[in-house]
Amino acid sequence: MNILGYIDSKDIRKYLKEKEHGFNALEAACIVNSCNTVSIEKKHKAYKWIIKHMPDCDIKKDRMWKSSLTSIHSALKDYIKYEDELIEEFLNPHHADTFDPDKLDFMEIKKWNVDESDWDIDDLFKGLDIEIPTPFKKGDLVYNPYGSDNRDPFVIKKIQYNHVFSDVNIEAYHIDDNGRLKKSKDMLYFSDYLALEYYRDELKGKYKMLEKVRDHMKGKIELADCINDCHKIMNEYS
Repeated sequence: MNILGYIDSKDIRKYLKEKEHGFNALEAACIVNSCNTVSIEKKHKAYKWIIKHMPDCDIKKDRMWKSSLTSIHSALKDYIKYEDELIEEFLNPHHADTFDPDKLDFMEIKKWNVDESDWDIDDLFKGLDIEIPTPFKKGDLVYNPYGSDNRDPFVIKKIQYNHVFSDVNIEAYHIDDNGRLKKSKDMLYFSDYLALEYYRDELKGKYKMLEKVRDHMKGKIELADCINDCHKIMNEYS
């Protein structure tokens, strides 16, 4: 099985393939779990492949997370069983009138059938002490083509893994809802981070300011020129 196929981003897949980067069972399971484009059924098949074909390894979590889980093989077996039970509960006609199908939230399913014994499994992919290399660096213009709320491009200033929550902290420049250039500090879910790709389309309107920010971060233009050009773009499209 090709673990890279479970990474949504074509740019990250290409980068890791060129580096001939390998994964242990824990990293592979985390990648499969983070994939936005495959079904739970397909993820379960991938977990079973990992259990059968990859050596077992310890589950290393940030010290903020207390967990009884040690073996990724054993944890994946329990995780598959846990999700199967949630799906069975979801399909149970007894609960047919307890939710609005137009506003279905998977978290609502968990409220029906989760007790304290399930907590470690439910949190299996949280707080993991792993990092997946990506090609992205300061000054790169990227976006998430699979984003449900926002697919707008932004320019990376700084990337830092957050092992406490298995997220990625990103400082970036973006265009806000009012068309202004803003610097933000956001926390991306691991699944969203592994979906990032280079933004290759032409930037239009006020989004052209991101080109100037990118060029300055890449050392192509001076800060003063970047500021002046951004002011001109703001005035032109205001």
